[in-house]
Amino acid sequence: HFILFYDHLILRMPAPRLASIRRCSIMRTRCMSQTVFMSADTIQIDAPDGSRFDAYRALPEAGHGPAVIVLQEIFGVNRHIREVCDFYAEEGYVAIAPDLFHQFEPNIELGYAPEDFEQAFGYFQNLDVERTVADIGATVAAARALDEVVAEPRRGDVGVVGFCLGGKLAYLA
Repeated sequence: HFILFYDHLILRMPAPRLASIRRCSIMRTRCMSQTVFMSADTIQIDAPDGSRFDAYRALPEAGHGPAVIVLQEIFGVNRHIREVCDFYAEEGYVAIAPDLFHQFEPNIELGYAPEDFEQAFGYFQNLDVERTVADIGATVAAARALDEVVAEPRRGDVGVVGFCLGGKLAYLA
């Protein structure tokens, strides 16, 4: 495993797939050279405190692969984070974005308008980081329990990537 620091991105994952990440822009959902099919749904994860929270899951065309946990910005699991998950699924990963703001209310999804920034910073300032890190641990454990999450022997099965707030949380987790 390795950790790659890129702007506000912290990437922890098995090394063999790094070439494919460089090949396509992480902000795009499709590679120019190929069309890849994937599927997505919402799963439930049991939190250590006894509650449950949603997570967006994108599956690769093969239906299985190593997992990458995608940690949200301060805007929740929004369209951008779902697109990042879709990108990783297109690259062969089972991508999971947990709802880390469920401690406030389920499924917070904000945009990038000024009023959304104000609300997002409110969530950020009141975030229970210890609880959130525990929720990330629960997400990793849930990913490892999924039949769809498989990896080559001795290569690792779950990585963590985060954006903005998620980058800090990936480091802490």
